[in-house]
Parts: sequence; C-alpha cells; structure tokens
Amino acid sequence: MSKGGPRWFEARWVARLEQYNGAQTLRDPGSGHSFAVQRLCPGRGKCAVIHPKFARASRTGLCQGVRVATMLVTGATGGIGRALVRLLDGRGYGVIAVGRNAARLAELPGRPLVADLRRPETLAAAVAGIDRLDGLVHCAGFVRLGAVADIPYPVWAEHLTVNLAAPAELTRALLPALRAARGRVVFVNSGAGLRANPHWSAYAASKQGLRALADSLRAEEAGSGVRVSSVFPGRTATAMQRGVRAAEGGEYRESEYLRAETVAAAVLAVLEAPDDAEVTEVVLRPAGAGPATAGPATAGPATAGPATAGPASAGPAT
Repeated sequence: MSKGGPRWFEARWVARLEQYNGAQTLRDPGSGHSFAVQRLCPGRGKCAVIHPKFARASRTGLCQGVRVATMLVTGATGGIGRALVRLLDGRGYGVIAVGRNAARLAELPGRPLVADLRRPETLAAAVAGIDRLDGLVHCAGFVRLGAVADIPYPVWAEHLTVNLAAPAELTRALLPALRAARGRVVFVNSGAGLRANPHWSAYAASKQGLRALADSLRAEEAGSGVRVSSVFPGRTATAMQRGVRAAEGGEYRESEYLRAETVAAAVLAVLEAPDDAEVTEVVLRPAGAGPATAGPATAGPATAGPATAGPASAGPAT
C-alpha cells in the first residue's frame, strides 16, 4: 500500500467497483471526485481498469480484476529519476524502475528492472514480458565535457548510445505495450537539447537528436493514441550537475538550480494531462535565471575530467 493520498478511498473504491455497470465514470461520494474507468473483461461487474490519470488505488490491487496504471522510468537511481519514481509511487501508480545497479534499485519503491543502456541490443529482451504500459519516461543520461578537437570517438559513442540510441530502442520495444494502453512517452531532455555551448558538442548533439526522435515518434503515433512529450529542464541539483560544475571549474550552488522534485512534478503533470490535449514540449528554468544554458538536467554521474582523458568510463544515469 502506498503511504500517500491513495489510501483514503480504498474501501469506497472496492464498493464502487462492485456496482460497476459499464458507465464511463465512477463518482466517489465522500470526495466528489469522478474516476474514469474502462471495461477490462466484459460480463464481470467487478472488472475495470483505472485510467492512467486517475490511478489512485494501491498498486497491490484492491480486488481481483483491477489493473493499476503502470509507468516505466529509466535512470531510476539518479536525481530526477529517483524523485519521479517516488512521486509516482506516492500517487498510487505501479512503477517499473530501470537501472544498472540492483542494490540501489532495491532501495526504491516499485518493481526493479536491471538493464544497461550502454547495450541497447539487450533492452528488447529485458522488457519482453511487458504487454501493457501506460507511461514510459526516459530519465537516464550521460555527459562528459570537451572541445570538438579533443573528444575521442569512444566518448561520442557513449553519448549517442546512452542518450539517443538506447531510448529509441527501448521505445521501439515497448510501443506495442504503449499502444495497447494508449500510453504516454516522456523524454526528459535538457537545455542542451535546445542550445549548444562550447565544450558541450557531444552531449548537445545527443540531446538534440533526442528531440528529433520525440518529434518523429509523435507524428508517427498520432493515430495510435500514444502521446509523446519532451521536457527540457535547465540546470538541476543532481549528482550529474555537481560533476559538470567541477568539470567547468565552477562552484556548485544548489540553491540556484531546479530541484529534482520540481522536474519530477512537471513530468507527472505531462503524464496526467487531459486526453483532449497533447503536451509536446515543456521548458523549465530555475527561477531568476539568466539566458538558458546547455547544462544537463538528466540524473546521474557526470565525468568531471576532460574528454581527452581516454574512453568514457562513467556509466549512464541508470
């Protein structure tokens, strides 16, 4: 049972399910809220599926036949990913938390799924058992700064693999499950996905490619009911940002950055947007910030050394 708001209507929700007669909504008399539902198995009055926007029941299920909306989050052990997993769990969603480190995943709520985004060819097998998915959120990221004249090929390859090819492959593998649920795909991008600064070429190229991926996918899936969004946070207070500031030779001032929880709340708002709207892009900047910079927002460790230090060794933010 989630510890947050969902537990308040547990008993009443069971009662409403027992009275389900094919209506499109159920109204809780205690709160006045209406909950959208769909038929899951015709002929059985207790069987309903909770709409993704109204998934407030315990993910353990309140009675047989209830399917709670499920979200998969990559980069789950990093700053934004971790905040989002906890927020979704508190809202009552079922969460599949994806990362490379099983021990760190075990500290999070939800179902852990160990996967390595540095090996996109393994991702389809990792998610093969998922046949219905209400939301897919790409939070993982990798960054290493360096001038174009200095960045060796392995650093370019890791940026493009973790930040672009892996999200593309994971999305491809999960599209049937997303179509089945008319789900949402959210790419947590970066200010670098909109603008490239000196020494940010590899990261910015991968993030601007991620924006192009989202735009193409949105157009391709327009008829399937799958909604696709990009979120572009500015500098965010995460371990990745701390490493970036060290590489830039600057001071890490957490109070001047977005909180990971703030970015997670924005992603949740996209996931829960009404069905009559498609949120294509959301841009977030720290309050009072100057012109947008290319700093990363995705969660995870940043390599503080220059790109000439050899092949990238820091793993993706999973």
